[in-house]
Amino acid sequence: MDIILFKPDGSILKAGPQEEQIAKGADKFGLTWGGRFRRGQDMPHIEIPKELFFKQSFDRDEALQWQKYLFHAGALSNPDELDGFFGQNSAAALNKVIGTRERTPEAWEKLFTKFGPIEGLTDFDGIDFIPPVK
Repeated sequence: MDIILFKPDGSILKAGPQEEQIAKGADKFGLTWGGRFRRGQDMPHIEIPKELFFKQSFDRDEALQWQKYLFHAGALSNPDELDGFFGQNSAAALNKVIGTRERTPEAWEKLFTKFGPIEGLTDFDGIDFIPPVK
């Protein structure tokens, strides 16, 4: 996210030492401040470091969230059917549950509407290679 600092009169404050306050706030919450980027500093920018956001890789973790819904629906019945990055088993299971093999925002919305927030699903509790959703 980018932060724009304003003066009391409503005008934009130009870059300067006040950006250090953004850095301190980012550090406090474990975020990355754009002023520390190796290439092209972005002083008013902060972001969630990907290593905090994703457990291993974006593709694998995203697929796992879809697979949690499919496991909950019974379309995937045991951990051996989880095919990593959303392979043929997962696509067939998605088709069985909501009638499409494609992961789209509309498909996600159908799963969410049908089963509720993913954080409430407990089907994976106790399977040690699958991290809990928090």
